[in-house]
Amino acid sequence: MMIKRLRELHDARLVGIAYLPNASIRLDFEKADAGKTSVSLNGVVHFFCTGMLEGNIVESVEVVETGDVSAEDLGYFVQKEGRGQSIEALSQTIKSKRLSMVLLSPSYGAELGCVCVAVAYS
Repeated sequence: MMIKRLRELHDARLVGIAYLPNASIRLDFEKADAGKTSVSLNGVVHFFCTGMLEGNIVESVEVVETGDVSAEDLGYFVQKEGRGQSIEALSQTIKSKRLSMVLLSPSYGAELGCVCVAVAYS
């Protein structure tokens, strides 16, 4: 199973979400050691963000590759995104376009998910 956990973002603060051209989104973080970093989501097909507050402390960020997206992940994403898409349709989109799913779970504040072509961490 290929799930990449971005452990360096544990206890970081999500401080910004930038919607960029070419279906890209940049997530800006302030790490626990006060350093700044970002995650770029490129070729975004689906995205949701709920509960954005002032603090937005990250519990975990996971990047799940195409073949490893579980039915549980799909169900969770479809419920949170709220666009009425079926789990089967999202699964087919991910498989046919070889997409990844990114899930950010909060300790406090914003929770988000994204289905996209590529994820870059800097």
